[in-house]
Amino acid sequence: MQSPVRLLCISLLLGCGMAWAQSSKLAQSALPACPPSGYWHNCFGEFTGPAGGKYVGEWQSDQFDGQGSYTAANGDLYVGQFKANSYHGRGTYHYANGERYTGEAQNGKKQGQGTLYAVSGVAVEEGLWAADLAPSAKRAEEARAVAQAWKAQVQKEIASLRQKPNAPRLWSELVSSSVLSALRLWLEDTGTLNIQEIPAPTFPQALSLSQDKWESDKEFEERLAIARAERQREIEKIQANYKVQVDRRNGNVLLVNAARAAKERMLTQVRKEFTGIAAAIAAPQLVVAAASFDPRRAILFIDVKIDGGLPARFEFTDAPIGLRKAALTELAALQLSAEVEVADSGEFGLNAIKALGGGASALGQPSQGMADGHALRLATIDLPADGRLGALPQQSALAVDGNQVERILYREEN
Repeated sequence: MQSPVRLLCISLLLGCGMAWAQSSKLAQSALPACPPSGYWHNCFGEFTGPAGGKYVGEWQSDQFDGQGSYTAANGDLYVGQFKANSYHGRGTYHYANGERYTGEAQNGKKQGQGTLYAVSGVAVEEGLWAADLAPSAKRAEEARAVAQAWKAQVQKEIASLRQKPNAPRLWSELVSSSVLSALRLWLEDTGTLNIQEIPAPTFPQALSLSQDKWESDKEFEERLAIARAERQREIEKIQANYKVQVDRRNGNVLLVNAARAAKERMLTQVRKEFTGIAAAIAAPQLVVAAASFDPRRAILFIDVKIDGGLPARFEFTDAPIGLRKAALTELAALQLSAEVEVADSGEFGLNAIKALGGGASALGQPSQGMADGHALRLATIDLPADGRLGALPQQSALAVDGNQVERILYREEN
């Protein structure tokens, strides 16, 4: 959706030539018809730009402002609200290709609640738009931003763990610890919502009045009644302000509770995503120990030490000849990388190793007869014990009741 400002030029503002015409549509507005020439304000008029675009509608301060329609030279038509020469407010944009957008716009772009319909009339995009960005694209962009933020969090957790004197030695332990920590932070994250309980208000001290020697009983009672009334109004004002703060906090609690419930439903999937991120960052240390080749079965065997453990054997079936040659003649030049598998159950492990050498590469699977069956470091990340955070309680907005107010007001009389 383009702004009319980009398509039109107005002579009074830009010195361009233009043609004015009265329209039968003037009756559609309660504003008077714009004059044949001169400054247009609080009127309804028609404008045709040099590029062929045509506006019919209301004007303010010599700009499209109010209800109107704009037909572009390419056949696009917008009918709705304008402000300062741009689509702004609610309206419908009819594209020349038959598509249609109905909803909100700001400064010439789709912004806010709106729906894009295909030529067939089927809604293809519905929801909140942002600067012409469709809801699905907006959600995808937000998801990418969130993923990047939590990826950074997992990296931070791993870096913190590595700096500790008793840092986990095995990559699987590093992954487990960092993911559990990140999951707890993710579950408890409330964004910018404040859910701290509002402290009880402090009320003014009790009245302490005494009758002056020159003051009659009636005058003193009147003065006391005025002081009591003022103090009661102050207490009621404090109480009302306290209620506003508590209601705002309780509203945030409702949002947080809803977010927590949604997060708990997503916990398994998020654990899998976090584990994949952590496994890529805290990759196991792989060192080539030995290599052999079975020519009869055409299988290349490479023994690998994982995180300094005992050698684990991997089978490379149908490995390219270049890789086989490099493994048997230039073993130290081989480059190894781990292929980690993460299951929905929370189990993860090194399920394959990619070997690169001699200009060729191949994936090797764990050998059935490995001497160190634990070398793959299979591990399971259980969901946090505090993963079921539960709903936060609401806070009472009543600081004092009527009887307490009375006791506060008349405490000095006792």
